[in-house]
Amino acid sequence: MTATADSMGVMAALQAMSNRFAAAGGGPWPGFDPGAVPVAIYDGTETLLFGHPAPPAGFLPAGAGVSIFPGLHPDVRACSTALIGDVVTATVMTPGIPIPEGASPAVTVASIVAHEAFHVYQWQHHPGWGCDESQALIYPVTSAPLHHLLLLEMTALERALAAADAAPWVRLALDLRRQRHALLSPGAVAYERGTERLEGLAHYVEMRYAASATPNLPRRPLRFGPEAVRARSYALGQALATLLDRFAPAWKEQITRNDTLFLDQMLEAALPADLPPATIEPETAAAALAQAGREAAEVETRRQALGNAFAAREGWRLQLIASPADPLRPRGFDPMNLHVLSRSEVLHTRYLKLGTGGGAAIMEVLGEALTEAAGDHPLFAGVARVTVAGLAEAPSIQHEGGTLTITGGGIQATCQNAAVSQGGQTIIITLR
Repeated sequence: MTATADSMGVMAALQAMSNRFAAAGGGPWPGFDPGAVPVAIYDGTETLLFGHPAPPAGFLPAGAGVSIFPGLHPDVRACSTALIGDVVTATVMTPGIPIPEGASPAVTVASIVAHEAFHVYQWQHHPGWGCDESQALIYPVTSAPLHHLLLLEMTALERALAAADAAPWVRLALDLRRQRHALLSPGAVAYERGTERLEGLAHYVEMRYAASATPNLPRRPLRFGPEAVRARSYALGQALATLLDRFAPAWKEQITRNDTLFLDQMLEAALPADLPPATIEPETAAAALAQAGREAAEVETRRQALGNAFAAREGWRLQLIASPADPLRPRGFDPMNLHVLSRSEVLHTRYLKLGTGGGAAIMEVLGEALTEAAGDHPLFAGVARVTVAGLAEAPSIQHEGGTLTITGGGIQATCQNAAVSQGGQTIIITLR
């Protein structure tokens, strides 16, 4: 089967699932139709664009609302959303997507298309559902007491999802969450709730499509380490949404009308105020306490090991140093593939794009890059230095009309008014 046919099959599977939802009386979210959203799929060979009103230059018409771009289109960088031809478009990169055992590859990828298309729907209809991503990088992931409460909360949620009498377990989960939130800053609490609503609901829609219109429990076990703040919000948000289906059937209409509502608060309102909570057996609570201490300590060890491994990478190294008066600012990064190493260092393992405020420098990296903070936040107060290490050969540096152009090793950068120096296999670009 050709690459084009594979992507065509994904979109055919998505349409077939939407048809089954329609025949059953409606899809997983009122007013949402993934078929109405432009979609770009990169299959490892080419980028196919579906349902776009005006495909930009480089896309070749392939009939029936489909256009093809040879290779990876520059605006497609992850399973996400992007502006393609000034139109918000769902983007999916199929290489590397895990296919569960026994699952249809077309259905699995189609459900991810539904997830990303739902993000476009959210952006269009609920712009207030966003969250402050900067909070994820300063979340207190080394706190053992915080992680202990989280482990107990996830245990209670799992039992609620599996129990015929779920209400006492829901009450316990929400009580534990209240205790955990008391240990967090208001910004961290808002980040958690916002991400559960934004990503958790998209994951809920994805799993409903993957299950072909059958309500289902979260596919991912509710087991996450201390650092998985964002990743666990997908599964926790889906779990809360699944429980809301049981305890507050009209919740979707309510949250659609009111952008200030959060999932856990809606679930709290659906329970009787005097409902006694379930109890976790002492041996389980004790095991969670020991696990929390161990995993919180492992975070520090893992951070140090990642930093040491990056520092030890052999080969060419490129550093871009910003002017203190105009630090680099993040313009794009993959939040699922970065690691905070310290209060000032972040290791990006998949994608990073930085630029100065005035546009004098732009740098995009496909691969690993280490950023060093210019202020009191690891990333969002600006970046003083970015390093790319382990390059097999020196990147190409071209000078033309006062502009430096740097290419090679997954790096694409342009800099104005910059100085270049080299020591051994380290090239340093200093912005003035």
